[in-house]
Amino acid sequence: MIHKHHSVNQVYIEHPELLPFSKSTFYKYIDLGILNVRNIDLQRKVRYKVSKEYDYHRSKTNLKIKIGRFYSDFKTYLEFNPNASVVEMDTVIGTSGGKGGKCFLTLLFKQYNFMLIYLLPYKQSKYVIQVFNHLKSLLGIDEFKRLFEVILTDNGTEFSHPDSIEMDFNTGEKVCSLFYCDPNSSWQKAPSKKITNTFVMFYLKVLLLLP
Repeated sequence: MIHKHHSVNQVYIEHPELLPFSKSTFYKYIDLGILNVRNIDLQRKVRYKVSKEYDYHRSKTNLKIKIGRFYSDFKTYLEFNPNASVVEMDTVIGTSGGKGGKCFLTLLFKQYNFMLIYLLPYKQSKYVIQVFNHLKSLLGIDEFKRLFEVILTDNGTEFSHPDSIEMDFNTGEKVCSLFYCDPNSSWQKAPSKKITNTFVMFYLKVLLLLP
């Protein structure tokens, strides 16, 4: 790879015995300095530039917008509304490790064991809001209110504009309630999340191969 300038894919195809692990693990080993290959030796990685449109930050959601939307508030809401329709919202990034590119927005309806999956161009709040604006227009506000009565999600910055999700963009009426899990407590959502993410990741890998 260093002297003949072979790509990672070429080595995988011609000499699979040399790399007995996944490509993502291979790149991680390079970043950690475990192998004798450096990032600068990988021509395609050196040429790769992250789109300026993509601005990935893993900072936590502003605490001010979470007032009245904490997980404790979610549990209190369900105590008074035990039959509420709960949708668990998440994003799943691709193998790029959050450095740019497509991702999935998943909406899991716990009551019906049904999931909607939207492909987003980037992991940003404006694309999440676009999905909900589309759903409100497609379903109509009354049906949207019935299906999306409660939304539970994590603390990613792509979910940092709850008002834009909760409100009817035409009238300003609050049509659903969004709540956040406690930090580092994704288990507060569906226990099948790990299986769900495996399922989603499979389709994400397929879609990333499409133009």
